[in-house]
Amino acid sequence: ALPFTLTFETMVSGVAVCTSHTAFYQLAVLWGLPVTVLIVFTVYLIGSFGKRYRKRRDGNRFTAFCRKMELPDVFIWILGFCGFGLILIPELVYVRDIYENGYARSNTMFKLTYQAFILFGMMMGYVFVRLISENVRKWVRGTVIALLGLFLLTCGYFPYSVSCWFGNVFQTGRFQGIDCTMFLENAYPEDAAAIRWLNLNADGQPVILEVYGDSYSDDCRVSAMTGLPTVEGWYVHEWLWRNNPEDLTAKRQEIDTIYTSQDEQEVKALVRKYGIRYIFVGSCERTHYSNINDSLLESLGSVVFRQGNTYIVEIGQ
Repeated sequence: ALPFTLTFETMVSGVAVCTSHTAFYQLAVLWGLPVTVLIVFTVYLIGSFGKRYRKRRDGNRFTAFCRKMELPDVFIWILGFCGFGLILIPELVYVRDIYENGYARSNTMFKLTYQAFILFGMMMGYVFVRLISENVRKWVRGTVIALLGLFLLTCGYFPYSVSCWFGNVFQTGRFQGIDCTMFLENAYPEDAAAIRWLNLNADGQPVILEVYGDSYSDDCRVSAMTGLPTVEGWYVHEWLWRNNPEDLTAKRQEIDTIYTSQDEQEVKALVRKYGIRYIFVGSCERTHYSNINDSLLESLGSVVFRQGNTYIVEIGQ
């Protein structure tokens, strides 16, 4: 990875102080429960230590506190405060990237808070069991049981959310399996057949050419479903991997040229430039281009797959 690291131009351009912040009530909705559990656990640890310390008084309080804590408690306590720090950081600073104009904190918030969610989940599971099963004061156990009740109550949202996304899941006749690529069979059956051909017949990691696209669209479905490299995928996602999108813009223009140009030599030069082995022409390409030069593309090699308006050209060696 060293050669890549030495020449990589990161999309990050420093760290900046936040000028916008999350409203307190929004933070409370998202993080109020785990933070409250962390506070209760902290109060319990300090209170139980204070009781022991008054009996023994063995030196510095902080040192004694650290020594008297049980290792599992220390570990979970650290996890909890790390989680708290991860939700606090994007309220103070953010990493400057391509989203700075309009969505400045989005990437920083996303990358940090989903880690906080995991840490808080581990912390809460331990604290619930620890403080309910231990011989603790009634108010501590009562508070933790109440928090556990709130936690279980939030799980009640799950059936509602599932029904909103998927409808009545108990209607087994609507079950379509867990294969996330099945939508292709319904939406683009000819493309799906061509993708199956590539999965069965393409050796190694040959470069394929398909139309570039926008994020969360059906474009670039071939590279996604085959794992084969393509010249350019989703524009914004690829922009996130570099400091400047100029090369992406140039690639888009050259992909347009390959699909639509009348100049055979120019097209061949671009195919050689990117080391393209397979050219894919399917539904998304025909939607994107109304003037695909099919005859020129087919003349570049052998048509190894054709079904309806979808075909694959294998470039000759």
